[in-house]
Amino acid sequence: MERVEYDNGNGGKLVGVLDMPSNHSPIVILCHGLGSSKDSATYRGIQHGLELHGIGTIRFDFYAHGESDGHFDHLTLTEGIRNIKATYDYLKSRYPHSHIGIQGSSYGGAAAFFAAPDLKLEGVALCCPALYYQKGKKKRMGPAKMKEWEKKGFVYYTNFAGRKLKLGYGFYEDLADYDPEKVTFDAPFMIVHGDKDQNWPVTDSKKIAKLRKAKMHVIKGADHNYTGKGQKDKMIDHVVHFFMDIFAMDPEHTHGHKL
Repeated sequence: MERVEYDNGNGGKLVGVLDMPSNHSPIVILCHGLGSSKDSATYRGIQHGLELHGIGTIRFDFYAHGESDGHFDHLTLTEGIRNIKATYDYLKSRYPHSHIGIQGSSYGGAAAFFAAPDLKLEGVALCCPALYYQKGKKKRMGPAKMKEWEKKGFVYYTNFAGRKLKLGYGFYEDLADYDPEKVTFDAPFMIVHGDKDQNWPVTDSKKIAKLRKAKMHVIKGADHNYTGKGQKDKMIDHVVHFFMDIFAMDPEHTHGHKL
């Protein structure tokens, strides 16, 4: 594995971890959720699972996350999409002939979904994606908190480690530009979602999966973070097998190409 740094597409720095089993390996861009990082257990697990089957990965920190540059109160979905495109361009500059797929969770799932039409991708895998982000934020916060957010200009977002981060109101305003029902791309598409997700309802993913003819995997009893016994492993297995099929990988191989 190699720690890498590259331009975030907006004059700052992104930091990632690149894992390439061989120079001919296909690559999956891994996109973490809001307040998380490239080094979360989920992304280490996906990276390891794909590596076992000869599939390369780059797990990177979004703007204002982990080791990457940026201020959290300036974060938007547009910035996340820009980061994904910068990551794609970086990979193409180093491995121009490698096939590329993308996986994202929650915020990262939304960013991956909306970035996909502008990229040449072999496959798109989303886990508990925040596809109807603006609608979901408004519903979860309620009218009073929404007014407070607008008036103060920020709300505190508590990340997975319990750290409070200022999320600017510009994050919400930016979401108005994104309608998941207008997104189209040709790459094979899969969604994994728990039916007890407390953040983003599984019905949203089912709606988009039906509209876009995506493969849908519902993990029974799973919450947004797949905290139940064996649930995270199931989610990772779905992602790994999806990309094994996409890249036509033999389970016994050491490297390969899409057939």
